[in-house]
Formats: sequence, C-alpha cells, structure tokens
Amino acid sequence: MLPKEIEFLLTQQIEVKEQISHGNYGTIFDVFSNKYNERFALKRILKDKFKIEEIECIKHLDDIRVIRIYDYFEFGSYIYILMEFCKTDLQAVIRSSKYISRKDLHRYIFDIVSAVKACHDRGIAHCDIKPSNFLLDKHGRVKISDFGLSDICSLSPRSAECKGTPLFMAPEILKGQLYNPMKADIWALGLTIYFLATGTLPFINSSIYKLIETICEGVYSDGIIDDPLLRMLISRCIDCNISSRATADELLKMPYFQQFEIKARKFMPITKNKTLIGSMKSNAMDIRRHSRISIPKILDICKLPKL
Repeated sequence: MLPKEIEFLLTQQIEVKEQISHGNYGTIFDVFSNKYNERFALKRILKDKFKIEEIECIKHLDDIRVIRIYDYFEFGSYIYILMEFCKTDLQAVIRSSKYISRKDLHRYIFDIVSAVKACHDRGIAHCDIKPSNFLLDKHGRVKISDFGLSDICSLSPRSAECKGTPLFMAPEILKGQLYNPMKADIWALGLTIYFLATGTLPFINSSIYKLIETICEGVYSDGIIDDPLLRMLISRCIDCNISSRATADELLKMPYFQQFEIKARKFMPITKNKTLIGSMKSNAMDIRRHSRISIPKILDICKLPKL
C-alpha cells in the first residue's frame, strides 16, 4: 500500500497492519479502527472493478451468516470497504486439518447451506460459491463473503453471463445456456460440501478442456464419503438436471440434518476430534489458483454445445 493511501486511511482513523490476501478483484488488509476500537478487514478494489451491488446485497441481507460491512469510501483509483474481520476461511481450515470431527463437519455444512438460503430467501444469488468465500470469525461462526459477482434476482431469474470460479461453475454456465443463478449456486454449494467432506473436488483434471467436459457429464465418484445421507445431500446439488437440483430450503429438510441436534446456537469454537475427513486429503487442490475467467473461447476449443 502506498504512503499516500496510508495517510488517507489515518484520516479515517484506520491503521493498516498487514496485507492478508490478494486476488483478481481486490486486496484484503488487516486493519485497526480507532473510531470503533476494533480490528477489521479492509478490502481495496479498483474503481473500474467495483460493483455497488456488493454493498447493496450485504446491506439488504443483514444476516448473522453474512459478513458485515461497516463503512466504505473512495480515494484515488480505489474503493475501500471496511468489513468484519474473520481469521480464516473453510478452505484454509480443511487444508490445514488432518482430522475433523463429524460434528464439526455437520456444523459447517449446516451453516453454509443456511447462509446460501439466507441469500436466496432475499432474492440474492451469490454467483461465486466456494470454500474460500465462507469465512470463520473468532467464535467459529461461518460467514458468507465476497458478493462482488452477486445478482439481485427477479422472480424468474435468468442470466447469460459467465461468471464465477471455473471449478465451481455449473454445466449450464459452461455450455453457454441461459441459466438460473440460484440453481448455479446450489451446484457450487454441492462441490463446496464435497470439498469439506473429502479435502478434494469431485471433478479434477489437469486439462481445463477435459475438466469442462467432465463437469458437463456430471459423473463423479462419491465412494470416498462413508455417510450415505451426506452422499444423498451432495447428489441433490451436483445434478445436471436443473429441474431436480434442490433448493437450499429443500436441502435443510433432508435426512442428513436430522442426524444431529440443530440449535439456534451461539456457534461454539471449532474443535478437532480425530475423525478422518478423507483419504484424498493430500490431493486437495488450491482453489484460489483457478481465477475467475471468461469461458467462451474455451467452449469453442472444446466444441461443447452452446444450447
């Protein structure tokens, strides 16, 4: 961060501690606000990549499972968004944990499905569901974040825009079809749940072209998951038939969630009991390496149908 930016932020009573992460759509900093006397995350985005929808969606949601925004301002070429600080994300938790308890796995899955339901109930499609966009706060509570690609949908949502993270894009997006962004969220949610349960993804191929073909076929192995109710839950998400793909509300009513007592809880901090989450853990892919890209050229090369 440039000295002039630091000086400007000091006028907003914000002290920059360190850079946390950097991606195509912005940089996140660990900061302290003297105004609020609290630690925050500060997201810096180039103005030409900033979408006011990111702010509007979060303000519209106002839910405990959605990351909170406290302030935002403009300086030079950037927009700065002051957000609730979360110490880690679910991708990092799974990649760094050799074991995770069934109870914690169930809690994570319940929380991410509930977070997506909170968005969809208010007519908002996230459009970039993946493990690294589910953050954990200091109490271990799951918070959905990064609404930079989100859509406020109509009653009959349809989109033709290719957006999201390629590994998590639904087949209908990769085929260039008009699609329902909320249904596409559910597909990505299924891949996210699979990753939490196994430490890997259901569709993996060193060739992006073969990967897209595999995703569009929708055939994957779930033998690594020993819980049949969890396999059933995932199959209702990773379903190429859009009409039979579940909604978030339908997922929460499935038998998997009846195995454990669900409380309107205070979200106890994470515990790590020794239950192996998956034998393919060492093969987990770094999802952040697969940036958000435009798909049409790949579709042409793969000769995938644009139906």
